[in-house]
Amino acid sequence: MAKGDRQSITAALRTSDLFTQITTITGALEDLAPTGIKRRSSYLSYRIARLRYPRILRGPVSDAVFSPRVEKAVSVGKLAASVVLLVVDAKSPTARAMRIVQMVGHIYGHVRVGGYGQDGSDHALSILHASQMVASFSKPGSAAERAAFEFVAAQGILSYFASGIVKLISPVWRAGAAMQGITRSTSYGDERLHIFMQRYPTVAKLVAWGTIIGETVSPLVLIMPSPLRAAWQGSMVSMHAGIARFMGLNRFFWAFTAFHPVIALTAARSFERLRRGNHRKRSDRAS
Repeated sequence: MAKGDRQSITAALRTSDLFTQITTITGALEDLAPTGIKRRSSYLSYRIARLRYPRILRGPVSDAVFSPRVEKAVSVGKLAASVVLLVVDAKSPTARAMRIVQMVGHIYGHVRVGGYGQDGSDHALSILHASQMVASFSKPGSAAERAAFEFVAAQGILSYFASGIVKLISPVWRAGAAMQGITRSTSYGDERLHIFMQRYPTVAKLVAWGTIIGETVSPLVLIMPSPLRAAWQGSMVSMHAGIARFMGLNRFFWAFTAFHPVIALTAARSFERLRRGNHRKRSDRAS
């Protein structure tokens, strides 16, 4: 791999990791806040999770390991690890140790709630933490680092595409009614936006179809020229900002924005290879 490519990949991963750490910090602060969602709702409690895994999450040992006190300590550990990762070299021994702390804490949180109440940002963090760990333990420009880079890009594009297809086959989404239903809900709703969507159903349908088209065409970003690619990425980031504002999913914005520096570089390299290939074909024909 050329030196310029190595530096570009490292820089894209570093920018992606910046958003990943902001996501982790936001989540840790939400968990530590006394008025956070986990304090106000029993839905995410360990007691509910035990119903899913009665053979594993039962007994004095698991009760001690997954107690509120330990959960708080894990959140503090993830928060501290993120702060450290924002300032140290990504491939230093300290960074590698912090990656392990984060991954253990992330797995702990997933096991503790048994998967209940987790959303897209939690799944995105699983991908991002694992990929950044691989990149951190690999040499610059190595096949492992490149694989981690390409995995993040592929998963980001696949996430959009899968979400778009699910919406496309849904008659509720195609009719625009999904926007009214989402904004009406207690968990993710917004009263003023719901009233607006109810009053202007055409706008609701346009927003729904804009979301469907934007997500479904995501694989085409690999062959888009730079202006069109920037417009697509801008629309997706704007969508996440709207979700954070109106649905209250703060981590969702940062988690999915973390995919975009890697997607941008992957798409630019893909388009450049396509352009060179077409230029070569035209040259061969001319000769």
